[in-house]
Amino acid sequence: MKKAILFFLFNCLFTFTFATTWNSNSNGLWNQSSSWVGGIIPPVSSSDTFIIRHYIDLQSSIILTNGAYMRIDTSGRICGHHNFTVETNATLLKYGIFQVDKLLVPGGDVLFYGPGDAILSLWGQLSNGGYMHVNGCSLAVGPWFQCMKGPSTTEENFTDDSFEIYPNPAKYGI
Repeated sequence: MKKAILFFLFNCLFTFTFATTWNSNSNGLWNQSSSWVGGIIPPVSSSDTFIIRHYIDLQSSIILTNGAYMRIDTSGRICGHHNFTVETNATLLKYGIFQVDKLLVPGGDVLFYGPGDAILSLWGQLSNGGYMHVNGCSLAVGPWFQCMKGPSTTEENFTDDSFEIYPNPAKYGI
């Protein structure tokens, strides 16, 4: 009995000790160390926590395994022509932009919230009790997308001098 308890405690300690939280800190490629706080490249198949606050371009398919959690903040974007898998007991929470070819949810939870939209260029599949909820954003299946670095919303692209109105109401007293 003591061995079973010690094994359980060691297993819990081992699991919690090596779980990592990854935070994006620049616009870049998933496999660039400069894209992540700490300068280390996170794994593409992981039970870690990922907080995406910037543009991240995928170079390979991503698998969120048991216990994994990914949150794409309103300023974040995940984009890439690859598969994205959310396995059992893993969660994907999206507020920013999410653009991939295939979304596979074999038992995981996917929550798509606005303002950013989600695009799956090929298809999505729920299986083994997988769950998806879409609220406040659009989910499009089928359209092609081009991954482009930069801000996740078009509003951020405007500056004070990026457009002019004619006639200028201030100049003509309109």
